[in-house]
Amino acid sequence: VGSKWTVRYSGPFSVKGTVLEVERPINHRQRFKEMLGLVDCTTTAQFVPFGNGTRATLEMSYVVAGGPIGRLFDGMLGDEIVGRLTKDLAGMKAVLEQ
Repeated sequence: VGSKWTVRYSGPFSVKGTVLEVERPINHRQRFKEMLGLVDCTTTAQFVPFGNGTRATLEMSYVVAGGPIGRLFDGMLGDEIVGRLTKDLAGMKAVLEQ
């Protein structure tokens, strides 16, 4: 808890996050900012044993800053965030199942 991380993409884009809560191995909550600080997002990933595998769930809430201009990009950014987090969650799930 309190650990900070940064993922840098090309150009000025990066994602900066902070781990808010960890209950190994089933719960992980973090808050991050991306798109030059325009997106503020909190995610909670949970991993629960289910049958012979693991049921992984992800809850996410985010706010896009920028008033009317931010709302124009909300749909596009939301899809990007959901896609990226879905991929990341699948990777974490695979690691847990090993």
